[in-house]
Amino acid sequence: MAATVVVYLASRAADVLSGRIIDVSADVARVVARAADINERDLYVLRARDDGQRHGLSASSDAEREARGDGGGQADRCRPAHAVAG
Repeated sequence: MAATVVVYLASRAADVLSGRIIDVSADVARVVARAADINERDLYVLRARDDGQRHGLSASSDAEREARGDGGGQADRCRPAHAVAG
């Protein structure tokens, strides 16, 4: 079953779901048929959640960084916390 999903994904038929989590047991053609709804509702996206503690990576929002005056950009989200907020 997983091989079938891999072949389907390799065919580029599911490119509309690029970046989404696809379960190998899913009927991928049916999932692709729901692509508009999936994209609109932002489903099947892996997200990192922040518990508010500093654990080595900064998950500060753009608004928080702007309020501190260090502006930053999207690339700052992946830098070590000490590099972003000194």
